[in-house]
Amino acid sequence: MLYDREHPRRDRRTRDKDLVRRFLDGLQDEEVKFEVEYHKEPTTIDEAVYNVVTLMQTRAGFEGERGH
Repeated sequence: MLYDREHPRRDRRTRDKDLVRRFLDGLQDEEVKFEVEYHKEPTTIDEAVYNVVTLMQTRAGFEGERGH
């Protein structure tokens, strides 16, 4: 909603691209950012969030198994 208020005349495709870029730029984990940005190539913010969460959960599961 905030994005739409700031940029009311942008089309949906540009909006999605901008939101994905801002989300990925805000990630602190560079490995996850690289993996999602260059291997998954999300086109919407929902895809980007889903891919990041899934990757982080998968990675946490593998790291947990190594500890035991």
